[in-house]
Amino acid sequence: MAALGEARLDYVNPFIGTGGHGHTFPGATVPFGMIQLSPSNKSRGWDWVSGYHYSDTGIKGFAHTHLSGTGIGGLGDILVMPTHNFDSVDAGSDDDLRSGYRSAFSHDQESASPGYYSVKLLDYDIDVELTAAARVGFHRYTFNRNGDNRVVIDPSHFIAQPSHETHIEVLSDTTIRGYRRSIRGDGQAGPRTAYFYAEFSTPFRARLFDADNAIEAQSHISRSTKALLDFDLGAGDTVELKLALSFASADGAKENFETEARDQSFDGALVSARKQWAEKLSKIDISGTHSQKVIFYTGMYHSFIAPNLISDVNGDFRVQNQSFNTDYPQYSNYSTWDTFRTLHPMYSLIEQSQNKALVQSMISRHAVSKLELPKWEMNGHDNRCMPGYSMVPVIADAVLKGMPGIDNEAAYQAIRHAAFGRDRHSPNYGRDNGMDEYLDFGYIDASVGSSLAKMPEYNYYDGVIAQVAKRLAKDEDAAMFESRSLSFMHMFETETGFLWPRESSGEWAQMQLDNWDSLNRHYISGNIWAYSTFAPHAMPELVNLHGGAEAFGDKLDRIFNETTPIGGKQHVDISGFIGRYSHGDEPAHHMAFLYNYIGQGYKTQERVRQILTSFYGDDENGLDNNEDMGQMSAWYIMAALGIYPVDPSAKQYILTSPLHSYASLNLEDGKRFTITTDKDPMSNPYIERVTLNGKDYAQAYITHETILAGGELVFYVNDTPNKQWAASSENWPVRLNEPRTPPSIKHALSPFDADVDKMFVTSREISLNTNTQGASMFYTLDGSEPSQQSIPYTGAFSIDDTTTLKTIAFHEQLAPSKVLTRTYVKSALAGLSQGYPEITLRPEPTRFGDKKGRFLIDGEFATKHARDGRWTAVRGSDLIIEMVLGEHTSFEYLSLSTLIDVPRQYQAPAKIEVFGSDEQGNEFSLGMWELETELSAWAHQLLPIRIPLQNDVVNAVRIKMHNYGSRTPDKPSNFWVSADEIVLN
Repeated sequence: MAALGEARLDYVNPFIGTGGHGHTFPGATVPFGMIQLSPSNKSRGWDWVSGYHYSDTGIKGFAHTHLSGTGIGGLGDILVMPTHNFDSVDAGSDDDLRSGYRSAFSHDQESASPGYYSVKLLDYDIDVELTAAARVGFHRYTFNRNGDNRVVIDPSHFIAQPSHETHIEVLSDTTIRGYRRSIRGDGQAGPRTAYFYAEFSTPFRARLFDADNAIEAQSHISRSTKALLDFDLGAGDTVELKLALSFASADGAKENFETEARDQSFDGALVSARKQWAEKLSKIDISGTHSQKVIFYTGMYHSFIAPNLISDVNGDFRVQNQSFNTDYPQYSNYSTWDTFRTLHPMYSLIEQSQNKALVQSMISRHAVSKLELPKWEMNGHDNRCMPGYSMVPVIADAVLKGMPGIDNEAAYQAIRHAAFGRDRHSPNYGRDNGMDEYLDFGYIDASVGSSLAKMPEYNYYDGVIAQVAKRLAKDEDAAMFESRSLSFMHMFETETGFLWPRESSGEWAQMQLDNWDSLNRHYISGNIWAYSTFAPHAMPELVNLHGGAEAFGDKLDRIFNETTPIGGKQHVDISGFIGRYSHGDEPAHHMAFLYNYIGQGYKTQERVRQILTSFYGDDENGLDNNEDMGQMSAWYIMAALGIYPVDPSAKQYILTSPLHSYASLNLEDGKRFTITTDKDPMSNPYIERVTLNGKDYAQAYITHETILAGGELVFYVNDTPNKQWAASSENWPVRLNEPRTPPSIKHALSPFDADVDKMFVTSREISLNTNTQGASMFYTLDGSEPSQQSIPYTGAFSIDDTTTLKTIAFHEQLAPSKVLTRTYVKSALAGLSQGYPEITLRPEPTRFGDKKGRFLIDGEFATKHARDGRWTAVRGSDLIIEMVLGEHTSFEYLSLSTLIDVPRQYQAPAKIEVFGSDEQGNEFSLGMWELETELSAWAHQLLPIRIPLQNDVVNAVRIKMHNYGSRTPDKPSNFWVSADEIVLN
């Protein structure tokens, strides 16, 4: 099969996804390897999180680790850059190629294929070639000019995660070693160290630098240690470099080198890399046009880049900054929140041995390392960038499909333990995983950010745990997890037909379907349409909530056809729209296949074909959004084959019309499963009928076991829909006539104040209610937690100052309610005429905050977490807040809060100036505040600020928050300046 795969290498275009928001890298790697040796041309900016973007024209150097297609940045370890006649280790500015050793390059003199990358550095006339082994990067530089030919070694280079300590030691005139140590950063690969050991083919003279300052030493440790290596070379001479990595130890890097590089040449490594890729690509054979094959086989290539090896040849590895050793390989860079949906189910068909290794590695986090399963693990560190316990369906999939070599009991203990984790929260989506609410109260209420993304996901994870428990005869657990998995039913709002956020009081939360800002608070990426249709483990219940198959089909139709505009700020991850379907956002990836569950398979065929041909291409812009570590590509592969795993735990693949007239899945045991069509599928996208091994096949799905047995699936296709294909309910993936009931809610519902206005001018009456009949309510006003010994609520009461209310309900037959916490804000702004104040922000926030400034005066207080959905923030500039009051008034003070999170570059403003203006537009100072102390490098706090004001009559107020970077005007500033909850009194 490898020979077949060799022919497929020419169809792979590693540049697909390097443009737009695809976030892939073009460099050299081997399947699932530790090394991703690729150019780095910028270290900041969302579209450069892989280190490379096709729009760029400069290269800073070639780093050895990169992420493939992620939405977060990280890694970028150990950068190397050859130069000519440039005697400096200063890389200069991202925006000015002439300011440092960077070089211009042209795509006309750049190429990439599996395991190989080459480029000409135009400023130096140096030809660079790269290839890789699992743990070693191989460089070959051809210097085409006489003169001073040099190589820069820069361990301090990073992507998103700043270096904390770097080391270089010169061991001989051909050998160098060192490390890069980091603590944390925007990418949050966690505390970790990347060790390297490198040998050159040609002797050098080494000079070491601390930052950009030369030092007399052969070994040095600092925050930014660099080396400049001088070579005696003539025009046309070549230098080869072999650099091994270890994330465990310096000795590990050396041992990795001796095993994988000592007797290996550049050309030999390239042959080996191509052979490995050929073997992977030989797993599926397809017919089709050249463009179709480029898209398909590049998708396979992207599907086999990650997860990535993190263990050394001796079995040493580190996770969560702790050392371990196993006799089987360890992997990381697990984007399972994305990849459980399609990538790992695809592995279970065509890449079983590797999938076993990955699942063993996942299980070991609990069984060996005694940790909870990570939520999103980067280089051995759980950065928790996504919520949930998404390794569960990957491990469960392996157990339920009977994957050989998996310890089922260890697997179960790992996934069960993950389902009770309360304390590991995502920093990106509400800073609260909602597990307290989920476990204690039966549903995640609207006070938790992204509650209606977390809850459907958790329900699915619990549903698959229930299936594993049944398989292992753990009946009590099976019943518990099955009950938990149905709690999404409490969130279905019949009038809208959506899963809708619900308060702990049982009341439906206020939300606007036509405003992204409102949706983003309750759903990841604001994707209410995906999450309201996500219950793969409970399709009978989901369909029944909508009123049956026909009504559910109508709902799907409306989602795919709805095009009315939505106001507010659209999340960057939601894109690739067909109506409200968003292919760029993974939680939607199942939606087009749901018609098969209700006998309308022809609509699945229409929509899947539309997605395949609309959102994938064969050039650098060929991905609509982040490739996400193989998920976006795996979706394409499985959908193009005509088999898609909506619910991997069911061991079923939903059928749709294939994109190719011939495909062969070449299974690991030597069997083949072929998928063919009787006519050209491009012009005949509809299924007329299907046969399996020559016999009519009526089902809308096919089982995992059937595919693994080998055989031939033939689609007879047509250019018009056959609405009767698989229309009968006995052919649907599940039976819809036996929906289960949701678990009962066993706690009292929280008290609530029906008056939603939290701001008042002089006094405020508070009247509490409860939806639990017969419940008693108690409250506090001093910040303490309420109990039955607190003030009993007997009737409405008044407050006349900013006050935090905490209240709880008790019922003798139920558990106590969740405590409702609500802050009432006394502010003169509440007394202004309707529509005032009119707020203008300069510059307008593009990532955090509402352009109209509504977050600043909404009575919702931001926390010390930047992504809690309440901050207004801008980066690299001052923040100016202009407030037109609509009347003449005066104020004694202004209060607001700002965020300090120095590692993530949130700094207090250097100064805040407050100005007032009269009706003629004359502006004058009202007050000022200045930052008086320097903050530590790791400061992270919420800073409340109160500014006394001159009691002058004004009709407008302007607040100027000076960016912290103004304290060091000689250095470019990239700090955030933030504000929330402005109060004027």
